Amino acid sequence: MQYTVPFYTDAYEGFAHTHGFLRLRKNGFFVEYQTKDAVFGMVKTAVKTTNLPFEEVVAIQYKSNWFRTIILLSTSSFTIAEAMGATGSFDAKLYIKRKHKKIAEDFVEQAQIMISEYQIQQLDAPDSEQEIPRLEE
Repeated sequence: MQYTVPFYTDAYEGFAHTHGFLRLRKNGFFVEYQTKDAVFGMVKTAVKTTNLPFEEVVAIQYKSNWFRTIILLSTSSFTIAEAMGATGSFDAKLYIKRKHKKIAEDFVEQAQIMISEYQIQQLDAPDSEQEIPRLEE
């Protein structure tokens, strides 16, 4: 089953809006999006895509209240934030429409499972470059 969630967000300090799809793939996320100006809505960019591997994902969270549903995607690089026009942040705040609330919740649950599985595989890998910190007494 392929997991996809539609989103929207502000870009360039609110002077533009970005609409797109966040897709969950085997080794990361695939983002497809388009940005248009917030004033007239007439100037649009071409549809752009970017890949975000699990190794760059720090956390993904689902936050919902009566007024808003948000997916907060924290990364260890500017890959996704810069691509969508965010400035000075490693986080992408993706807003979800009310009708896609359940899809977003399921998406984040599945993403967290896949990220955890990826991290376990990296720890189990014999060629792992990461050193496991040792506790000294």
